[in-house]
Parts: sequence; C-alpha cells; structure tokens
Amino acid sequence: MNQKKPNSNTKPQDPDRFSAKQRESERFAAKPQDSESFAAKPQLPRPKKLMTVAYLLLLALVVGVFVGLRSCSAPGVVLEAEKSGASGGDTIDVAMLYAPMNYYSYADTLGGYSYDLLRLIAAREGLALRFWPVNSLAEAQNKLTAGDYDLLASLPETAAFKNRVLYTDSVYIDRQVLVAMPETKFGSVFDLDGATVHIEDDSPLEPRIHNMADESGITINVKRHPELSSELLVVKVAQREFSFAVVNELVAEGMLRSYPNLVITPVGFSQKQDWAVAPGDSVLLRRMNVLLKKYTATPEGEELRRRYFAR
Repeated sequence: MNQKKPNSNTKPQDPDRFSAKQRESERFAAKPQDSESFAAKPQLPRPKKLMTVAYLLLLALVVGVFVGLRSCSAPGVVLEAEKSGASGGDTIDVAMLYAPMNYYSYADTLGGYSYDLLRLIAAREGLALRFWPVNSLAEAQNKLTAGDYDLLASLPETAAFKNRVLYTDSVYIDRQVLVAMPETKFGSVFDLDGATVHIEDDSPLEPRIHNMADESGITINVKRHPELSSELLVVKVAQREFSFAVVNELVAEGMLRSYPNLVITPVGFSQKQDWAVAPGDSVLLRRMNVLLKKYTATPEGEELRRRYFAR
C-alpha cells in the first residue's frame, strides 16, 4: 500500500501556536453574549455632559418660575391667553379690550387704566380676578351676555348698548377722533365726502358718523372690522393700509407714542367710558360701583388717574 510522503515544502505547524488560537476561538464561541452585553451597557456621561444637563434643567426651572410670576402678577389676579372664560366659584372673569387706556401689553410690561385699577381693587379687597384679553368689542359683549365673562372693561356708554348690558358708574371720559396720516387731505368734515372710514364691528361710533354725514350733506362709507380693536385700526392707518379710522381720543393719544406722525382730529362730543356687567347681574353691578367710588378716591387711585390722564 502506497503511503503519501510528507511534502517537504510544507512547514510543520507549531502545536503551541495552534493551541493558543484554538483556545481564543473557543473562549469567544462559548460566550456570545459578551459582545451584546457590551453594546447594551449604558455609558456614563462625561463630566461636561453632566454640567450641560444640569444647566438645561436649571434654565427650565427659571423659565417656569418667571412664567408663573407673570401669570399671577398681583394677588388674586390671573392673566389668561385663551378666551374661554366662565371660571366659576368666586372668580370674576374680566374681558379686557385692547386699548392704551384700558389694557395693553408692551415688551414685558402690562398696563392700562382699567387693568391697573382692577388690580388695585383685587389686591386690597382680596378678590380673585381672571383677565381675558380680547380684540373685538362685539365678541366681548356677546360673551358677556352668554355668561362667559362677568365684567367687561371698558365700554362706551351709548343708547345702543344700554339694552344689552348694565353699565357701572363712569370710569373716565373720552371722545371720538378721526385718525389719519399727514399726507391724507383732511381740513374739514367735507373732505370725508365719498371717503371710507374704518371702525370696530358693532361700534357705538357708527351712528355718530352717519349723523355727522347727514348734518353735513355728504356721504361717508363706514367699514366695520369684527377682527380689529381700535388700537389695531390705528396701526392700519399708520401703516397706510387705511386712510381714516374713527376711535376714542384716549386710544389715539396713547398710540402717538409709537406713531408720532399720526394726525388726530376731534369729530364727536365727550363720552363716558364705563365697565359693564351682564343684564340681570345687579348684585355685581352694585358691588363694582361701591368699589369704584372707594378706590378712585384713594391716593393710589388718584395717582393712577394722574398717570394716565395728565394732559
């Protein structure tokens, strides 16, 4: 029987080297979970990452505290961004119409005569007030009647609204003005013949404009805007989107700080600006009248009047 001769060119295997490789292979084959365990094992964050995480958590805490402080800027007072109302309990829901003399927001500052006066009353009397900023007079009046709001600040006192709301005693006196830009020709009421004047939807100023047109024998087109407050109408004039707008004088004068080129011309008589409650809510009406009389006569109330109405 022929036996194969070993190939003289083949190098003999090192038994020790082969044994070492085999042992290494067997060791990994026996523990397949080692690689998976290593991959799944969470890595501890480095010190720099820990500091970043801690910084972000601290920043979130500071922002949360800041927002909380702004939401409760006075004892018993909450400012809401939404417009739902009807808080229930002892809370008085107050609809705040945007206007410099009533309620405004500038940068991080909230102000307005009605807003500050109501905050003063809430702080001294321990009342729970919840403010609901609104742009539309018609919307605010409708929700007041529906019971979503308890108090509306503020509203011109006119015959048109007397059947829909109960007025408080007068909060301040105002009158109507025509707002235009310098390049818009306006020397007298006759320059409005055929022109379009922009007002808020359901505004009590509309009958006065028609009366003025009838008395002067001219035609004035009136455009109502349910989505715009008096303040936003003035902005539209300043941006030259509208030629004319009729608003309350204190609104227009407040906007002069931002738009000094506005031309303001009186077109109406003096008019009372009041707060209003829903029809039938005579209890809240009497309560607010007592508080109005009490706190407008205090040193703080007199200071608010000087701050907002000094000419």
